[in-house]
Amino acid sequence: MYFLKNMSHFVIDYLSNFIKLTESEEKEIVSRFHYRKVGKNQQVFSAGEVCDKIIFISKGVVRIFNYDSKGNEVTYLFAFENQPLTDPNSFFEQAPSEFSADTMEVTEFYWIAYRDFLPLLETFPKFEKAVRSILVAQMPREKEALKYQREASAKEKYEGLFKTHPEIIQRVPLKYIASYLGITIETLSRVRGKK
Repeated sequence: MYFLKNMSHFVIDYLSNFIKLTESEEKEIVSRFHYRKVGKNQQVFSAGEVCDKIIFISKGVVRIFNYDSKGNEVTYLFAFENQPLTDPNSFFEQAPSEFSADTMEVTEFYWIAYRDFLPLLETFPKFEKAVRSILVAQMPREKEALKYQREASAKEKYEGLFKTHPEIIQRVPLKYIASYLGITIETLSRVRGKK
């Protein structure tokens, strides 16, 4: 019962930022969600496979990454508490994902599978509106990630990240921060040393 109460609070509190739900709608939506707790360095979804779930992180950090043409790992995004996570193209098209996602800490999340998601859209049109709003709200985060990879200098990249996302600096290992910023770990260490 405690678990269901926690899940209900987390999922409904998150969705209530985007839509108002009746009690019966809340119960139906919560009944479609699942809870998972995984350790550090565990795969959440994998490139080449269909990302068949939308995740809402309640605790932890997940790193989203893929590989460049030379086979180098490139960090695309970090997702923290109270952030949704999916590969929208893979999820909605039910096509293989270009990205993988791994946990960076012990991570807890609530998730809904594609097969459970579709009936909710049909039953509650406003749920579809909420999901669209959630995905649109994430677009600035993705644009910001691209900005960090295009800034003029390593120093500007690091300082921009330090100002806007100190949680990344505090909780993510340097090699992944370097990958996210598009610089070498040696360059990142040098920039950090001058700060």
